[in-house]
Amino acid sequence: SSSDSSLVLAEVSADSVLTITAVSGSVDGDTVVVSLMATDASGAVRSHEVNVVSIPAYGDLNADGFVDSQDALVILQSLVGLVDLTDTQADYVADVFADGNLTAFDASVVLRYSVGSIADLPVDPSSAKRSDFVSMEWGKAEFGEENQVRISVEAFSSSMDAEIYGVDFTGSFNESVGKVEQVQFANLPDGWIAVQNVSEEGEIRFALAGSTPVRPGAIADIVIELSGDAEGLSLRGEGNVNGSSYNLGTLEGLKQLPAEFSLSQNYPNPFNPTTNIRYELPAMAEVRVDVYNINGQRVRTLVNNEQSAGVHTLNVDMSNFASGVYLYRIQAVSAEETFTSTRKMILIK
Repeated sequence: SSSDSSLVLAEVSADSVLTITAVSGSVDGDTVVVSLMATDASGAVRSHEVNVVSIPAYGDLNADGFVDSQDALVILQSLVGLVDLTDTQADYVADVFADGNLTAFDASVVLRYSVGSIADLPVDPSSAKRSDFVSMEWGKAEFGEENQVRISVEAFSSSMDAEIYGVDFTGSFNESVGKVEQVQFANLPDGWIAVQNVSEEGEIRFALAGSTPVRPGAIADIVIELSGDAEGLSLRGEGNVNGSSYNLGTLEGLKQLPAEFSLSQNYPNPFNPTTNIRYELPAMAEVRVDVYNINGQRVRTLVNNEQSAGVHTLNVDMSNFASGVYLYRIQAVSAEETFTSTRKMILIK
């Protein structure tokens, strides 16, 4: 008997076996005290108490007697810190992949079991379908309107046949330069569940799993609204793809790339004897910057090499040149475009 129920058995022989079967378990693994009492032919009573812990079957996280998408959701929520699992739940109920680690891949096993593509739980790690040759990496960073930066998290693979069933991610960034506005997931197929949890302290966590596979590629976009300079942003992350862990490292020093080639007016202008020349490259290019006198003769070459995309500034010293009007000219050749521009500057001594 327990504290609120009792059961009287019919007369049994001395060698009978009593079997106790729980219809559904306790999600927290509480101990139930079962009292056994027996009366012999002389009327003597013997009693004995046993402690019984009834936990749910593998995968049944909410202990309702069914293994379905709601149980997979509990696993994903636990990975992002929205719910807390007891040690019993984590070790004996949620770890359906039976590898000693709780990841989004366990949630995918629950989902595949619920639709019948996996027959039994737990799954032997050596026999479960888990694509290898995958890794998790930072993707591209794009700057948008309203001082936003969108940073993608991607799963790559060296195999065209690789399939992804579950991904979970934990990251953090220096919230002094902005805040996470949202985490956007890629177009997921039917049968996928995704959850996220972003804290005010700069922690980003998301987890997603499905009953059908997706191909490697962009998994999620982290959208950050900047309150400071993007070059001060530092974002680190680690996670799991198909149950295998990866360290994405730290992404820092983001720079917004120019939208087009341009050559700015030198500053100051007029100048004596130094000035600055600024130009912008939207892509890597072979760059040449020359200075000409008013007669069109080249008098200096400031740059003649390959340069990365970004904003570049040259500090030009004209101490050894006479006062007058000079021209400076840029030619930048990228893989898709050739840019040429010329401006006038005035040296006054």
